Amino acid sequence: LLSHRFPAMAALFLLSSCIGVVMALRLPTTYSTSATLLVEASQIPSEMVRATAQINTDEQLEVIQQRLSTRANMIEVARDNRVFANQAEMNPDDVVREMRRRTKLRRSSGRNKATVMIVGFEGPKPRQVAAVVNQYVTIILEESNELRSGRAEGTLEFFEREAETLSRQLNDLSMKIVQFKNENADALPEGLNYRLSRQSLLQERLSRGERD
Repeated sequence: LLSHRFPAMAALFLLSSCIGVVMALRLPTTYSTSATLLVEASQIPSEMVRATAQINTDEQLEVIQQRLSTRANMIEVARDNRVFANQAEMNPDDVVREMRRRTKLRRSSGRNKATVMIVGFEGPKPRQVAAVVNQYVTIILEESNELRSGRAEGTLEFFEREAETLSRQLNDLSMKIVQFKNENADALPEGLNYRLSRQSLLQERLSRGERD
């Protein structure tokens, strides 16, 4: 069967190969680039700020990813880098949908492994693709700084409230101590040494007087 059908099979193979080569040459060239970001944990020990609101790394990355993919960011990045030649004529929903389709976001983490976020983009122009990814990285860093600043401000407010509370408690205790000292001045150990020395002096004078 193979020997009888070989000419037809060879013709089909050559035809499909030619069609594939023509399509590959006619299709537009697509470039892809990506950036890898290392995610570091908070430098403030968690045991010091248990009373403050904490957010783990995965939640932080999820928030950053959602903010990056917002409609406003997608349209702004496309406009700044001229991703679409006719963007002014396109429907904004189509722009957002196409930008999200070309954007690749991936997270990698594991036990005893560093947490990594990879952001990529695909497009027909290499410089344009690189510019889009660079702007993505800038947005991610700005969002990360905003989140960290917000957490640091919350931690600072917590410590300030704790310091104020402890200061009030210390003042109350100081007032109670002063009041207690005033009420028990004769029995406190602070004047005991003086009174004992005074007693010894008077006893010595009494003994001297008796001898005289």
